[in-house]
Amino acid sequence: MIRKNTDSFSLALDEKGALISLVSRGKEFVGARLPLFEILLRDGGRTRHVESDSAESVCINEKNGVWTLEYTFKDSLSVTVTIAFSEGIDWRISLENRTGYAVEWVNFPQIAVPNDLIRTGGSGRILLNMNEGMLCEDVAMRQKTFGYIEPEYPSEGLMGLFPAVVESPFLAYYDNACGLYLGAHDLARGLKAVDFYPVEEEKAVFLRLGFYPGEFAGTVSVQADYPTVMRFFTGSWESAAEIYRDWFNAHLPEGFVPLAAENTGVPEWYADSP
Repeated sequence: MIRKNTDSFSLALDEKGALISLVSRGKEFVGARLPLFEILLRDGGRTRHVESDSAESVCINEKNGVWTLEYTFKDSLSVTVTIAFSEGIDWRISLENRTGYAVEWVNFPQIAVPNDLIRTGGSGRILLNMNEGMLCEDVAMRQKTFGYIEPEYPSEGLMGLFPAVVESPFLAYYDNACGLYLGAHDLARGLKAVDFYPVEEEKAVFLRLGFYPGEFAGTVSVQADYPTVMRFFTGSWESAAEIYRDWFNAHLPEGFVPLAAENTGVPEWYADSP
């Protein structure tokens, strides 16, 4: 087991690198243990799921405050995870894949938060920036109505993908004590799976934030060339959204022009539209 304690949070991973505790302001954010990552490999119609728990070996090192976890699997697959600490936690992952399969997607880091949402008697909510925005207080009801759909081809247009129906690649869980923000701070704005669903007989909720390598899927070296960040906040959903907004404003896409103030390519009435 490895542990990290700061003034604002504490983190514990087991010998396989899975999150077993994440605490801020007295709030435990791990509702169920999940493997740290999951990978889907594909060769035409054949697929293989690989989880961090199935690694033949895991080597964990620490240098200058940064943790490195090196996973070795059968069939010439290796994965390297780095974890750095600032005002929160920054996660990065890279793969060396010589299996003959392409990498379709990678879920990382995997965390399941407690299902102590409002409809179960708690004070928790989950924020998903899908369409106009979703603030979930009852994960069971969400599953019965507009539930989780696994992204696959061809898309039905309702899957939790960014950039698509999901406007921003982050999720947040919070209650009256504290909140956890999980966001992909990707300058390239690549394809992501962003959604949530219940696990462990609805005792916990998996916050899924995965990436699709796309054109690099069949190459040997595959990496998420950006950090997936965890930040802690207090307040409501606006506090979580502000974390992503501040990052976005500091890393604007090339050619991005603020609409009302500077974009002269649209008519004047456009800025007054409700």
